[in-house]
Amino acid sequence: MGDIATKVTKKNSDLAIQETFTNSAERGVVSQLDYFDHDITNDDNIGNYIVVEPDDFVYNPRISVAAPVGPINRNCLFRAGVMSPLYTVFRVNATVDHSYLEHYFNTSLWHAFMNLEGNSGARSDRFSISDSTFFEMPISCPRKDEQSAIAVLLERLDSLIALHQRKQENVWYQNGAWNGLTNPLVFRTPLAASSPSCTPTVARMDAADGADRVAAGSVPMAQTFVCAPGDASAAEPSERPFALRGMPRAPGCDRLEP
Repeated sequence: MGDIATKVTKKNSDLAIQETFTNSAERGVVSQLDYFDHDITNDDNIGNYIVVEPDDFVYNPRISVAAPVGPINRNCLFRAGVMSPLYTVFRVNATVDHSYLEHYFNTSLWHAFMNLEGNSGARSDRFSISDSTFFEMPISCPRKDEQSAIAVLLERLDSLIALHQRKQENVWYQNGAWNGLTNPLVFRTPLAASSPSCTPTVARMDAADGADRVAAGSVPMAQTFVCAPGDASAAEPSERPFALRGMPRAPGCDRLEP
């Protein structure tokens, strides 16, 4: 990477920039005010912070589940800011398409090099690698026009995936799945019916298990039991079947309150 990028070392010594950025594994480079709801820098230390220009890349050594070796993100805020010297800020030359490199760092292709050459250091939440070793990272860069074509393709795929995710969410909303997760009177875990005349009539989601599985598309289903007249008394109080709110219910069939 040292052939295509250089480390940024310019400090905010004149205090010309007052906005501090942070590099989040989930949200990328964002304003510290937006991320923490308050600014944790002050005039005593902001002068030692590194100036980050638009399209600069930032490596955050803090590791997490989403970023096992720390995230590398691009400053897409269209304005300059400052970041702690704990971050590694670097700028690529004109032979590199910024979007291509951004997509590359969103993959795990570079993680093997980091795991081989670095370590978690004394702190388990920080990844340790020297600057000289970091800039030895091998990166495959075809011609710039090819980089741009690859970046455009990946951005279109991202947009298509996001579109289908929104469509799927809309289907869930229309089917009432989300309402069932938040309103226990609509979807309830079914209780065993002790009477043979209590028969399953309507299939609905099991709210007890749905919360952690609906996002994966694996929505568990349950059955609602509707009793014939007089059969509700045959079940024990803890076993009485219930009916969905708004669904037809036979006379004498009780529903448990939440």
